Parts: sequence; C-alpha cells; structure tokens
Amino acid sequence: MTGLPGVSRPETFFFQASDMFTLSCSSIRADRLASAVVLALALMTCGEKTLAEPPPVPDVLKLLPRETPKPRYGVPVPKRISGRVARKSDGGSAGMANVSVTDGYSVVKTDRQGRFSIVPDPNAVFLYLTRPSGHDVVGDWYKPLSAEVDFVVQPAEADENDFTFIHVTDTHVSRNRRSLVGLSRFVREANALSPAPRFVVNSGDLLDLNKALLSKPASGHADFRNYVGIMNHLKMPHYNVAGDHTDSSYRLEQFPRGDHRCGKALYWEYLGPHFFSFEYGKIHFVSVDFGYHLGQRKIRVNGKNLDYPTNRVQPIHVKWLRQDMGHRSRGTFVVTAAEADLENHCPDFLAMARQHDVRMQLVGDIHVLAHKKRSVPYRAGGALAGCWWNPRTNQLCPDLMPQGYLVYRVRGEKIEQFYKGLGQRVAIVSHRVGAAWQGQVEIRAHLVQPQKGERLEYSINGEDWLKMREASRPFYRAMFAATVDTTSVPDGLLNLKVR
Repeated sequence: MTGLPGVSRPETFFFQASDMFTLSCSSIRADRLASAVVLALALMTCGEKTLAEPPPVPDVLKLLPRETPKPRYGVPVPKRISGRVARKSDGGSAGMANVSVTDGYSVVKTDRQGRFSIVPDPNAVFLYLTRPSGHDVVGDWYKPLSAEVDFVVQPAEADENDFTFIHVTDTHVSRNRRSLVGLSRFVREANALSPAPRFVVNSGDLLDLNKALLSKPASGHADFRNYVGIMNHLKMPHYNVAGDHTDSSYRLEQFPRGDHRCGKALYWEYLGPHFFSFEYGKIHFVSVDFGYHLGQRKIRVNGKNLDYPTNRVQPIHVKWLRQDMGHRSRGTFVVTAAEADLENHCPDFLAMARQHDVRMQLVGDIHVLAHKKRSVPYRAGGALAGCWWNPRTNQLCPDLMPQGYLVYRVRGEKIEQFYKGLGQRVAIVSHRVGAAWQGQVEIRAHLVQPQKGERLEYSINGEDWLKMREASRPFYRAMFAATVDTTSVPDGLLNLKVR
C-alpha cells in the first residue's frame, strides 16, 4: 500500500511553544486498510526522567557588533597590489607558499616566500585569501584595496580529518521578532553542541529585503545589524552566501542597475566579499552569488512592472569561479554553497564540476528538506525561518518539517548528515508519515546530545508505553529502535508517539 494521498516526506510536525507535537492528515484512502497506517506522530518529554532543558534565557540575544573592513569608495583602484602571506608559529614567522589570493575577479598563488602580486580589476573592492586547510587566519581574511596588503595565518589547533559543521539556510532575519528569536535560539543550540562544530555555512536568504530593491537603505542597515549582531555570538566562524533577499538599495546611485555590483554594497560592509572560498580538511568550499540586478527581468506585481534580479552567474564571475576551483589545494574536492542548484544558474557548471571534482552543493531557498541526485548532487537544508510568512504554521516548513538546520560530519572524504529541528532533541526518523505497516515493522527515533540515563519509549495507543532499545550512537545522537508486530494491532489509523 502507498502512503496517504497528499502526504510526502515529513516525519514530524513541531510546535515551538510546546514539548508536544503531532501530525495529522485530512484525507485517507476510502478502501479498508489491510494494515495499520501511521497518521500522526507526537513528541513528549520522558516520564521517569525529563529530557534536559536549558534554563530560561532572554528570547533575543543582545546584539554584538564588530568592526569589519569596509570598501574605500571613490578611491582609485591600485594598478597593482603586492603583499605577503606569513605563517605564524612558535618559532617565529615565515612566508607561506601556494595560498590563493584574489580580488574577486582573478586568483593568484603565493610563491615560496609567501609573496604575491596581482593586477586588480577596476571593479574590485576587497583583496582576500582562501583559508588554507590546517590553518586559521589571524585578523581579517579580507581587506580594503591598497598598494600593499599582507595577511597572517597560523596552524589550526584542531585536527581537520574528522570534524562537524552546520549548514543553515533561509534565516530571513528582519525586524520581525519571530526571526530574531529563531536566530538567537539557533546560535544557542550551535554553541551547545559538543564537540563544537568548526563553522557554520548559511546558504542564502539571510535577510528578508525586497528582491526588487524596494527596501530603504535604513531597513537594510537595521536587518544586517540584527543578523550579524546575533550571529557574532557563535563560538565558531560563520560563512554567508549573498542572495536576492540580502541585496539592498544602499548606494544605488553609485552602483545602478546594469552594474554587476548593484545591490551588494551593504553586504560588503557587514560580511565582506560575496564570492569567496575557504578550505577545511579535504574540502574546498566556494560561495556563489548568482543574483544580478541588470534591469533585464521584469515581473508584474500589484499592477506594476518591477525589476527583479537575473539569476544567472555572469561571465566575469564564471571566469573567477574557474580560477578559484583550479587553484584549490592538491588533494581537495569542491563543495559549493549557493541559494539554489548551480546547474540551473551557472553556465558551464557541469563542465567545471567534472574538471574540478565538485561533489556536492549546499543550497536553500525552497524551504524544504531535500536531496537531489543530480550530476552534481545538492542538499537543500530546510529553513530556519520555516514558513515565516504565515505565523499560523508555527514556523513549519512547507513540507511540514520543523524549522531547523543540517548538521554534517566529515571524516576524510566521507560526508554524513542529519536534520536538527530547532528546539527539538527527539525526532522519529522512520517510518514516514502515511506509510503502511505490514508484518514486523521497525520504528526508529533519535535523541540529540543524549544525557546519562535518558532513553526513549513509544506508544501506539496513547496509553501503554514501551521501551525502545538503543541501536547505535551516530554523531551527536543516540538512535533508538523498536519492532512492532502489526498483526497484534487493529486495522486502521495509528497515532505513534515517542517520548
């Protein structure tokens, strides 16, 4: 038997305001069910030992501003920029070879003494480097343009052959309090994970600015201050993909429509370059922004033709992307981060992927949890904001997954992940909602960051609770399982609960 009509992937329906969640469906096949069908799932705290809860804290973190390098508007771009990348160690410092340095338009490598020389593009605003694996940047990784620019790196303390990181997307931060509460809660959860994730990648729609650049500059400043002010509480670095909801009318006179830099100035001032890369372990991560305000795409909204971004990487940045991937460190493979599948938004992406070993894409935008096995597979990370436009959904995503984020573990070249609902420690991972039960059925659920003595139990009638056995300990979780003999339960609908 197939699942319920109209019900697809979700296993859980999460209400942020409560420890209980349920999922129900309004339609079901009219024929008599030959086996039990899962219609609803519910989560409750444990009976004998309540799952640990954090102490009460203010809903929204106090904004933590930090000074960042700014473009030098109006200052002529140097004809040539020279500098050095020094490697700091206990024995002093020496130049570091083979580090990529870029102005966002071309990429050069440092020589054996760590020196470089680059002819910057007239449109450049920053000079920056690609973090080399096994090293951390001391100070700023991007700097305003000048004739001499130097950088310092030092050996990283932690092993990079086995690490975790977080992929979050669609935070849609604005002055709406719900968005600030959600982002603050995410930061607290990320900081509480043990061992600590090494970094966070946000793959787009950081803010909720108007795509047609109708939001006033003051609104853009306020939203960026909220976003970076909360994210700065993270105990690990965060890397951010620029996109259509982060583009602003700020400095529109200086960078008008038709200029490929249009809409980007506010992002530069708060977060830096909008095309960049960094390396960690055996992965070369690259951030790609495919939104350009070229005045070529009109969409009629409320009787008005509005200028919307052209969602296609332009030749000047396709060239940069080829160079960046081509200069990656030997032995690394590529993972891209963008708002959506670059196969649809970047010319010659598949050819680049084959040439430069692009193995995966981190994407967002669609607000659902999805994995597509394309030529270059992509994984959409749900949405931290859920259905932000409809508060009655209690921040659920359109596929009924809870608002949340993906947590990844990388061991060498092996990558694995799980989805973490915001504020949720328990999740049923099988069977899916609407799946038919026949014969012996194994149900599984995980508990994130299990504490001593915590365990899970389940009920299919809401009254009798049975213990689940611990099956494994994947990263950050304990996986529990139980076998249900469906011949012992009546035909019809079941309400499965795990606590």
